[in-house]
Amino acid sequence: MHLEIEELSKDYGDLLAIDHFSSRWKDDEIIGLVGPNGAGKSTLFKIVAGFLEPNQGKIRLNGEKVSLGSVAYVPEFPDLFPVLSVWEHFKFISLAYSIKNWEQEAQEYLEAFQLTDKKNSLAGELSKGMKQKVMIAISLLRKPSVLLMDEPFSGLDPLSSRELQHRIQGLKSPDRIVLVSSHNLNTIQSICHRVLIMNHGVLVRDQEMNAILNEIKQKGFETLEDFFLEVTTLGSP
Repeated sequence: MHLEIEELSKDYGDLLAIDHFSSRWKDDEIIGLVGPNGAGKSTLFKIVAGFLEPNQGKIRLNGEKVSLGSVAYVPEFPDLFPVLSVWEHFKFISLAYSIKNWEQEAQEYLEAFQLTDKKNSLAGELSKGMKQKVMIAISLLRKPSVLLMDEPFSGLDPLSSRELQHRIQGLKSPDRIVLVSSHNLNTIQSICHRVLIMNHGVLVRDQEMNAILNEIKQKGFETLEDFFLEVTTLGSP
């Protein structure tokens, strides 16, 4: 499975948010998307998810036009219904996407994400970390071909962040493309196999994590942050 993005651009009047972005994403890997504030990461996610229309460019999934049902988007701030329980969210998704015999799989996701004891809790009563896990779980119930997670670790305490990292690592699948956007470069280094670096709407690096780590070593940098600052300040060599 692969998703191809070709010459994608998006502007908001005088602001060019995405500038001729081209990349090819494949399954069975966790891809990290990083960049400074305003780099265009969230705009890119929303275009791929079908929430925004680009000014130009093409997006194809396995050579075909991307259908809305094939992409699941988990925003930075979990968008749940506060008066519905966790289990009612699964039921709502099953009805919205005409998913049959969903109960057993939903129960398995509750167990996998350690949400069993929260099954009947209202979403409005959950912590941000719990809400993030519910968002990911109900997204997986749809069996999306592409899963986009925008800053999923934002606002989490260290323990919740580490637990969510572990859950995301387990999402790697031969029939699923997974992208994670985060400002936490240590987390990206820990869970991602490949990294895309954006700056001012431009894709300035698209590399395997191992290649980046080798370059960091060759240049005498100490951390991925040093590498990131060089790339986003000076641009790609």
